[in-house]
Amino acid sequence: MSVIAARVFVGGAATALLTSVVWLALIVGGSGSHPGTTVTLAVIAVLSGTALLVGAALVARFVDASIERHVLVVRSALRPRRAVALADIEEVVVIESLLLPARTASSVRRLVIRTRAGGVIGITARNAGLVAQLGARAVPITVDSEPLAPGTAARRHPGASSWAERILGAMLWAAVIVPVIVVIWLLVSR
Repeated sequence: MSVIAARVFVGGAATALLTSVVWLALIVGGSGSHPGTTVTLAVIAVLSGTALLVGAALVARFVDASIERHVLVVRSALRPRRAVALADIEEVVVIESLLLPARTASSVRRLVIRTRAGGVIGITARNAGLVAQLGARAVPITVDSEPLAPGTAARRHPGASSWAERILGAMLWAAVIVPVIVVIWLLVSR
C-alpha cells in the first residue's frame, strides 16, 4: 500500500468518526432523541472507529523509502519524514518473510535499520531494490530467511515488529465481530 493511499484511508476513517460523533452529540444534546438518526450515527461511529484502529495498525510500518545522495529517507503514512545518513547506519537486517495475520497468502519483507547511535527503524518498504542499493553503498546487510511471526521477529531482532502487529490477529477479529454485533443490535432493537 502506498503512503498516500494509507493516509487517505486513515484520514477518511478519522473524518467519518469525528463527524458522526459530533453530529450525534449535537442531536442528542440539542433536541433530544431521534431514534433512526441516532442509531445510524452510532453505527457509523462504531464502524469508522474500528476501521481507524485496525487500519492505523495495519499501515503503520508501510513506507516509501529511498536513497537521496548519501541519506536514507523514510516517508511513513503516520509519522513525520525521517532521514538517516548512510554512514550512520550500523546494520540493516532483512527479514525475508514476516508472517502477519492480515496476509494469509503471503508475507512481507521487513527491514530493520540499526543506527550507530542506537536507534532502530523497522519498515516494510515498497521499493524492492532498496536493499540492493544499500548493499551497493557498503551498508552491512544481514538476511534472516526463516519465516517469522511478529513476536518471534521482535525477540530476535528488536524493532522488527510493533506491539500492534503482535496483537493484530485479535484486532482483525474485532474488525469482523464488532460490525456483526452492531448489525445484530440493529435487528434486535427494531
